[in-house]
Amino acid sequence: MNLHRVRRKVHRATWTTIALLSATSIASADTITTSGLKAWLKGDATIVTSGTDVTQWNDNSGNANNATAVSQFPSKVTNAINGLTAVAYTDPVDHLNLPTTGASALNIVNSDYEIFVVSRSSSTATQFMTGGGFSSGVGSYEMQLNGGLGARFLPSTTATTDGTHLDTFADLGVANQFTDGRAHVFNARVDANVGYLRVSGMENGDTVLNARSSYTNLLTLGVRGNGSLSFVGQMGEVLIYNRALSSTERREVERYLANKWNAPLNVASQTQGGVAFANELISGGTNPNHHIDHLNDAKYGNAFSWIGNNTGSATAFAGVKFDGPCDINSLAFGRAATGSNTDRSIGTYTFQYTLDNFSTASTASINAATWVSFLTITYDGTTVTPWLRHLYDFATLTNVRGVRVQLSTNTLAIDELEVYGFAVPEPTSGAMLIAICPLVLRRRPRA
Repeated sequence: MNLHRVRRKVHRATWTTIALLSATSIASADTITTSGLKAWLKGDATIVTSGTDVTQWNDNSGNANNATAVSQFPSKVTNAINGLTAVAYTDPVDHLNLPTTGASALNIVNSDYEIFVVSRSSSTATQFMTGGGFSSGVGSYEMQLNGGLGARFLPSTTATTDGTHLDTFADLGVANQFTDGRAHVFNARVDANVGYLRVSGMENGDTVLNARSSYTNLLTLGVRGNGSLSFVGQMGEVLIYNRALSSTERREVERYLANKWNAPLNVASQTQGGVAFANELISGGTNPNHHIDHLNDAKYGNAFSWIGNNTGSATAFAGVKFDGPCDINSLAFGRAATGSNTDRSIGTYTFQYTLDNFSTASTASINAATWVSFLTITYDGTTVTPWLRHLYDFATLTNVRGVRVQLSTNTLAIDELEVYGFAVPEPTSGAMLIAICPLVLRRRPRA
């Protein structure tokens, strides 16, 4: 099956801007790893300008890997993303260069590495946030937005095949999904010579083999290596490691960036510490295609569904317990995003949250928590395509410990439950979290 074609069928997520006003953050710059960190560009740190032109974006890693411009200068914008300063790319081929080789360099050539970029764009154009050195580095270190997809990672010009397609890139989402005017946390990594792409804490099985790049010139921010398809938007922060991070390290970086830049993060995913639970499993959970862990495995548009026990009643529920209290403002779910097995989708889905701490190992503990209904969705098969992935915004709920969905019939199926928001600190005596401004509830069931 062609995974690239599949993900174009998945519903495009859209986001509503909110203000994060919590007093402190669960992840700060002090909590993220600096081992292997070769460049750290921060919008709220030193940006050297000449007039309005950015001539240098200073490195905060201690390696002096500054991003520099000698022509086609981006600009510095104050009060940009979440009120913080960012670097804006507006004119064609605005870009900054980082060294990939030398005594003071990124040292990502023929190496595993990770790149994190926080950016915001509302352009529908095909565009590149990163790439090989300007004018010569096509096909290396590239992170693309749009062009029939949400985001794409092209790590190397080395072509292999996975049996389905020429394996030189990994895709995620559908066109314009990540150029919706919100900041997003993008993460491209090469781990054991395999390339992966993550956005907002979600990824999929679409990976790249032989992903290490031998390109030795430069790494460019803001344009593709051949000087085309420029990024149109703002960058708030860039981190580049010359190694692959552990899952725990990656989670801390994502949480730090999401909280700082008010970017959505799927706090329900296993990679963010979420634990899936259910009171019923089809065939008692013996079918590997319907194991409960698939409900939050952070695989965008996966084809493995949680389903109740086919009793014909309406007693089944499933959900995710978060890795601590979270402020949440949107969720997404779907059934059979691959376009096959599109049954088991028409019915009513009632979403509930709890502020209580509970044990996922005990249905009695789950039921003993106080659950409050906050979103009810009914698919009748006529107004939307019910099995596609849809995303819903709702008024911000604070200090939530878990979310579950109750079904109108036990035969309904859910592939992936995504819940977006922010991890917040555990309450301490004498400390209070400032409430987040509520949003007007909006339903966005576009097929």
